[in-house]
Amino acid sequence: MAFLKDRLRSNQFSGDRLYDIGALNLFLTISAIFLFLILVVNSWVSFLRLGKDIDLKVSVKPSSEASAVRSWLKSAAFYLEKARQRDIFRMGDVKSAVGLVAVPRGPSEKIVEATQNYKLVGISWSDDPDVMIEDTKTQRTFFLKKGQIIENNIRVKAVFKDRVILSLEGEEITLR
Repeated sequence: MAFLKDRLRSNQFSGDRLYDIGALNLFLTISAIFLFLILVVNSWVSFLRLGKDIDLKVSVKPSSEASAVRSWLKSAAFYLEKARQRDIFRMGDVKSAVGLVAVPRGPSEKIVEATQNYKLVGISWSDDPDVMIEDTKTQRTFFLKKGQIIENNIRVKAVFKDRVILSLEGEEITLR
């Protein structure tokens, strides 16, 4: 290294240092050879260790913290049962139906009489679908959207691709 300092000091002109390109190339060559030797030695040592078996045994000692955590947790069956009860398509808690018995009811006679002459003719499907309902008694066809009212206060409550739900005073009936 001393010879590099002498070479750099000898190349001074008016206070500015002019670096010798030959000295810089020599320094870079020595650095490259040094790094190459490190690579070769590291590779050789790794190659020699390649055939040896590696002992990866780990000793685990039970701690008091592990038993404390275990006492807070419930059994895996508890958590699995909770996951099975959950409906992934609905938000919120699962409501228990204990003590509640759903009695299937059909539509009342009032809504059946009010809609007995209506027939679903077609559905024009779009972002805001249109419904074509025919009154078979008067031979009139109604073009309606969701929320609109037919005669006798019958409202179009919902429109699906294959059916329409009509409502009258809170009761519903489906036309197909």
